Amino acid sequence: MSSFFFKIIGIPKFGEISLSLRTVLSLSLRLALFVIAAALVYHLLWGRLFAWSPVKLGYKSLPFQRADIILPNDWSLPPELQNADGIFADCENFHGLRFNKHITIILAKTPEVARRCSGVRGAACAFQTGTVIFLSPTKILANGRKLTDQLKHECSHALLDQNTSLYCGFNIPEWFFEGLAIFYGNPHDNYTGNTFLELAVDRGYFFDVLGPYDTLKKVPEQYRYGFKHSEFRCFVEYLAAKYGIKTILAYAKDLIQDPWAERALFERHFNKKLETVADEFRKEVYARQWPSSTNEGNNGHRQAL
Repeated sequence: MSSFFFKIIGIPKFGEISLSLRTVLSLSLRLALFVIAAALVYHLLWGRLFAWSPVKLGYKSLPFQRADIILPNDWSLPPELQNADGIFADCENFHGLRFNKHITIILAKTPEVARRCSGVRGAACAFQTGTVIFLSPTKILANGRKLTDQLKHECSHALLDQNTSLYCGFNIPEWFFEGLAIFYGNPHDNYTGNTFLELAVDRGYFFDVLGPYDTLKKVPEQYRYGFKHSEFRCFVEYLAAKYGIKTILAYAKDLIQDPWAERALFERHFNKKLETVADEFRKEVYARQWPSSTNEGNNGHRQAL
């Protein structure tokens, strides 16, 4: 009687409900696994996991002692990068650290490919793992910059990241992480010398180099990113001139192991509080005493120090 009743009103029995739920759950699980697998394949071939993909469609690999350079099949290796191992050695010698992992350098065919595979809009980036560097040669050259300079910049990031933990690497102060990389790799990029002073002083774009960086909102978007990095570089140049590059690099080795002790470590190495030195830097910029014509774009500092 009850069975006939359920059939009349169209309600499935309890056993049929359970079976239906099991079917739905099974289908849902299969669909979820398919979506995950499809996303994994997509990102390995065309997305954020491209650097680790065993198959790189349309690209070839050129092995070096320190790195593999991945570039489009129809490209030749740019002459500037043929001494890639020498660039890595120079980076090690400058920083006083050693690369302990092989690096994958990817020359993206277009800026769009670089952005899709790295997640970064810039012309170059290094993954926080310290093992992957993306370069967008067309964008770098279109901006009037050098591939070797950009590679040296990213090598500085990768070297610091390889000599610390992933967690510590994420917490290295931005002013130092970027400032040191630009000081070493591409000191002539963005705004230097009188151009920097015009933006910093005359237009009022100068900001607290130690952060927070909310005041950067006052800087027009077309200048913001470049000016931010220029001030970081300018501050590291200031430290190098006043205290010596050896002091900066000794600070770097301790800082990357304990970035939360940024200020205590600074005072230990520089014998002054970080805020005090940053304020002295600010005063010299506003007085147009720094940067001077003799240090524009780090000219001569590496040799002199």
